[in-house]
Amino acid sequence: MKTLLRRTLSVCLLSGIIFSNSIQTISAAGLESLAAYDCTPPAQTEIPAMECEALVAFYNSTGGDSWNNRDGWLISSTPCSWYGVSCSTGSVNSLLLYSNHLSGNIPPELGNLSVLQTLGLWGNQLTGAIPSELGKLSALDHLDLSDNQLTGAVPPVLGNLSVMRHLDLSNNQMTGAIPSDLGKLFALAYLYLNNNKLSGAIPSELGSLSVLDQLDLSSNQLTGAIPPELGNLSSLEYLDLHNNPLTGAIPLSFTNLTRLYGFSFSNTDLCEPFTPEFRAWKAAVPNWEGTRACNSVYVPLVMK
Repeated sequence: MKTLLRRTLSVCLLSGIIFSNSIQTISAAGLESLAAYDCTPPAQTEIPAMECEALVAFYNSTGGDSWNNRDGWLISSTPCSWYGVSCSTGSVNSLLLYSNHLSGNIPPELGNLSVLQTLGLWGNQLTGAIPSELGKLSALDHLDLSDNQLTGAVPPVLGNLSVMRHLDLSNNQMTGAIPSDLGKLFALAYLYLNNNKLSGAIPSELGSLSVLDQLDLSSNQLTGAIPPELGNLSSLEYLDLHNNPLTGAIPLSFTNLTRLYGFSFSNTDLCEPFTPEFRAWKAAVPNWEGTRACNSVYVPLVMK
């Protein structure tokens, strides 16, 4: 599912990017010009100088000289033609550099790309923490930093990104609790935090994400019970909690998840309530992974 979404996004976004038809050779003199790249008019007038400087900081912080593709970067005077950069109305609205051999840290200057809608950096070797400055990107709709080596906590300020629809931080080395602030992302449809080292309880605030379609928290170190508020996720189609030391009964409120297509809770200490309502709901979920009945046995009340 995530692969299909990524391919679709990539085709749509990259179709508008202008690529160079020639291979540019950077001489020793060219290397000196990289360090002295001038973002101010008249040298560069395509985007605001602050946005240009953010791109230069990003290039330098993520080992731009070693990228697989760096066409145009810090050479052309038109940043909107640089590989992976898209613009709209004179500002950067997309930075898409997945699987491009990026390394190093994500610089805080990216927070100055004020109209950025898409930031896709998955499949690289990025390290360090996610800068809190990304919480200033109020137009951000799609953030994918998956399949890197990022560490530290999930920044609570990401909860400020009110138009965010897709958030993927999976397959990193992130630690700490899942911020309850993510429950303020009311437009969020896809949330992937799997394959990290996140700990603590699943925040009940996630139950406020009324349009959430997919939630993957698998392969972390999450503990405690599933908050019954997750039963409010009426749009949810896919829920993966497997490989966490979660405990307790699956909430009966889950019977409200009538659109759920896949549910995995294998390799946890969760158990299934033995009630007719729950069993009927389970039978309607096509893909179910994990089965363990709770110790208490349901006994129907017989009226005399």
